[in-house]
Amino acid sequence: DSLMASATPTALSTKETTNYARLCRLLVDIGTQALRDTLDTIHSPANLPTVLAANRPTLQSLRKKKIINQIQWGKLFPAIPNSVSSRDFDTTLLMVLLRNLCGLTAPLTGWDALPAVTDLSREADIARVKYFRNTVYGHAEKASVDDVKYNEYWRDIQDTLVRLGGVTYVAAIDDLRNECMDPEVEDHYMELLGEWKKDEDNIKDQLNEIKMRLDLLTASKEATDLGQQYQRGKQICWCGVTTCKESVHENGPSGFYCHKRDACFCLKCGQTAHDQLGRDVISNTDHSQSLARGKCLIEVEQGAEANFTIITRDSGGQKCYNTQEQVTVTVSPKTGDEEVQVIDCKDSNYRVCYKPKSVGRHDFEIKVNGWPLTGSPWKVEVKPHQYKVVKSYGSGELNGPYCIAKNEITGDIAVADYVNKRVLVFDKDMKRVKTIGGEADSQVCANIGFPVSVAFSKSNDIMVTHEQFRSHNKKLSVLTDRGLFVEHFSEHLIKAHHVFVKTDDGHVIVCDKGDKKVKVISPDGKELLLAFSAPDSEISPSFPCYYRGMFYVSYMRAHCVKVFDKKGVFISNIGRKGCGEGQLRYPEGLCVDSFGNLIVCDASGIDENLRDGVLKMFTLDGTFLTSFGENTIKVPWIVSGCNNGDLLVADLVGDNVHILR
Repeated sequence: DSLMASATPTALSTKETTNYARLCRLLVDIGTQALRDTLDTIHSPANLPTVLAANRPTLQSLRKKKIINQIQWGKLFPAIPNSVSSRDFDTTLLMVLLRNLCGLTAPLTGWDALPAVTDLSREADIARVKYFRNTVYGHAEKASVDDVKYNEYWRDIQDTLVRLGGVTYVAAIDDLRNECMDPEVEDHYMELLGEWKKDEDNIKDQLNEIKMRLDLLTASKEATDLGQQYQRGKQICWCGVTTCKESVHENGPSGFYCHKRDACFCLKCGQTAHDQLGRDVISNTDHSQSLARGKCLIEVEQGAEANFTIITRDSGGQKCYNTQEQVTVTVSPKTGDEEVQVIDCKDSNYRVCYKPKSVGRHDFEIKVNGWPLTGSPWKVEVKPHQYKVVKSYGSGELNGPYCIAKNEITGDIAVADYVNKRVLVFDKDMKRVKTIGGEADSQVCANIGFPVSVAFSKSNDIMVTHEQFRSHNKKLSVLTDRGLFVEHFSEHLIKAHHVFVKTDDGHVIVCDKGDKKVKVISPDGKELLLAFSAPDSEISPSFPCYYRGMFYVSYMRAHCVKVFDKKGVFISNIGRKGCGEGQLRYPEGLCVDSFGNLIVCDASGIDENLRDGVLKMFTLDGTFLTSFGENTIKVPWIVSGCNNGDLLVADLVGDNVHILR
């Protein structure tokens, strides 16, 4: 049954045979990679195990229908769940996942037909890959394609793959076109394309059988509910479809006339639709004439409210309104708790409000009565959030603010005022309410020496890492709100540096410069739960942060942030030495903001030969997004994220603390 079995030898030229083999390779190699990159864009590789687990019931259903075979199932759910990778998915499986797990809407022409030339959506290009596969496979019997057809196919396939995968695909496609093809390689790719086609045909047969059974079951149920058979509809020419199912009007073709209901059911023209209860929704709205307006359909800022307007119009281009109109907006990828709100203004205008949580390209699919507007989906670029300083404190009072932390329960903010040998406590409005340590005339005269790091324990006590002048010994102590020592965390620590407290279980994470390890200690300080260090590194960790099962630890002298899993196993580095985009000179404090971005303090301003330090924003997988704080913050040393979305930044040389929003 393979392609090669039908490709019998003929007297055709080697050039035409090579043309066919080269097209096969273009589709099998680069076409498959384009589909894989598309899937990875929608569901990041790091998030893929979670997505598959959440959609296991859907995939199990596809498996029962034999749309997913046993081998493919093993690739989706390997023995080690986190080892799953789209690199192991064949082309057929990639197609199944794109159509079923990615929130994509089939093109107007469906998944199995060539989309209109004006439809350049991602969904249309996915359908084109399959269509071109079928078209090229049509030449399998002779295994040859003449130069005219070859050039035409190559151009169309290249345009499609470049739109899907980006301009980086151009070079690979050009190389393939000029590469010498070995006869054995030709045979291999001809056979692979044939196997791909065979897999798709098997899936199509299964779907047709399932659809036939569903139609019979639905028709039987409706006939029983209604207690009668509806009169057969009269055939008319309407959107190219001329039939009306005898008993199941809702499941009939998209265009037909029904005598019983005296209505034309044509979603394409917007004349009639059914709501979810099967009732008629009569509307003169024409989706092809309706439109969407607003700058937020081009570009929007992360976390900022995006507003745009949808205007429903009839086939003549005039505004029209129906109280039963169904206007929907779907945004993909959906990575957080984003919610799209569609507000009916009762005048043919619909106001759409949306706050994107993640950066990058988002597809806005807009539908009226089930049909997409012309131009849908809109490709909206979400820019990184632009933080700005809204309040500063400390001029003349702070001297070397070394750390800052917020108690989300009480709203208190603690600042380690290093040179003044004290910890200042402020309320949520940055009004000082308490001083711990410092000179003898201060409110609480605890001898804490020079405070290096502060954090709030789960019981709302203040945790302070402190050292005596010119001492190599640093201690981690717990103080009450009155500045009294409760206990010292000394049993498992040699030279404590910065401290971070997990909000879920109260575990204390400490960077220990004594043995260059990151340590996780129980809330009472008695038990060492975990200790780990960077592989092949003699450099001490600087600041730790824990977020969703991952440790993010800055290593200032290694000029990077190192990522570890929840067991302390090293995963990757973020950043590299330098002062440019994506580079880090002296990374110290870090946090994960309310959008899930990694914010890193690059304290390059401590080097007199460099400009002021900056804060740099990365995705959690290490992609650089933007930088901010230039010319405002001299040396950002520590940053702390707040539940309300604000950032608190300690400026070591500027002797200020800043609130950024």
